[in-house]
Amino acid sequence: PLHTGGPCLVISSAFDVSSRANLTLHASWDHGTTWRVAANVYPGGSAYSSLAALPSGGGDAVGVLWERDGYVAISW
Repeated sequence: PLHTGGPCLVISSAFDVSSRANLTLHASWDHGTTWRVAANVYPGGSAYSSLAALPSGGGDAVGVLWERDGYVAISW
């Protein structure tokens, strides 16, 4: 779970200053004013990603679908 409090915004992005790598989730509990690292998903090459709320998590879990390793694979 990311957080047990109120509403949360979550984004996924490559979190590396020099390449599309290190897919990371960031979360905000103040309507996007501040963000903190919530989870490192994949340290390797990562491109486009999509998030989905997971009902099995009681409303506080997300699934991530992303392209990885130079666009040769898609992972969940």
